[in-house]
Amino acid sequence: MKSDLDFVRKFYNKQFNIDKAKLDGIPLNEWIAKVEPKMDGNGFTFGNLNSSQSSDTRRSAFYCIAFDNKYGGFIDNYNHKNNASMSSCAAFNNYINYRLPYIFSSFEDNWSWLSKDSDQLNNVYAQKPSNSNTLNHLFYSIRDNIVKAISQNMFPDNINFVKSGKKL
Repeated sequence: MKSDLDFVRKFYNKQFNIDKAKLDGIPLNEWIAKVEPKMDGNGFTFGNLNSSQSSDTRRSAFYCIAFDNKYGGFIDNYNHKNNASMSSCAAFNNYINYRLPYIFSSFEDNWSWLSKDSDQLNNVYAQKPSNSNTLNHLFYSIRDNIVKAISQNMFPDNINFVKSGKKL
């Protein structure tokens, strides 16, 4: 956001205008419109074929939510040999929620529901909630509040992920 010299002031005064934001000189809305059709449909990707394949490399995710992705919610992206730790993450309504064939040093309080394909995890398991309809409503409500705030050129305020997390 270097092109907006008043970014910090506007942030604190809740006057951020996404229509005027630029990334590499291209308006953000235009950039998103051009890139979105080319995207592969993954949420959180943990590297790629050119990333280090060393078992000394660690990938971590904490308090992340991935949903409505065309393919993977959390995916190794062909980067198979790393170590990883994940905690308090949720994935739902992706084609596959988790495809992470890593060695996990910790995998705690992670959740998975409503995927078309089964999770692919290495000797760890994501929990399945019994109240997925309630959770869907809570997470989509949060998403809708964020989208509404941004469409009004405001930063989202009073978004409570803790409330949703406690329902898991």
